Amino acid sequence: MSKSVMLFKAFLALVIGLFVIVLPKTFCGWFTPVELNPLGKLLAGVFGAMLIGLAVIEYFGSAAPVSHLRKNVFLGTAIGNTIAFVITLIAQIQGLFSGTGWILVILWFLTAASSIYVYLTEKVD
Repeated sequence: MSKSVMLFKAFLALVIGLFVIVLPKTFCGWFTPVELNPLGKLLAGVFGAMLIGLAVIEYFGSAAPVSHLRKNVFLGTAIGNTIAFVITLIAQIQGLFSGTGWILVILWFLTAASSIYVYLTEKVD
């Protein structure tokens, strides 16, 4: 179960990260009408790079044996994804995103919930 969760999250982070780096205005435009200035493009690129880094961690972590380190990767991603979920939920409620913003809210919720679930249920000897 935990391997599948990590591979799913790695795939999701890689695809979104690459898309944000290559087409930041298009990605942001799906959720809110925005005109990205150079700083906005830079921050989108940094966000995309962080997602790709997370994808690499998740991918290689999926092949690792169950250990305290692997379990702590789930804890770290659970914390980060939960914070992202709360931030996107607040933004959606405040009307900062269009209706498609709920996709971000749901994706962050699913990644946070799956990390929390695996962290709480994975047994380390």
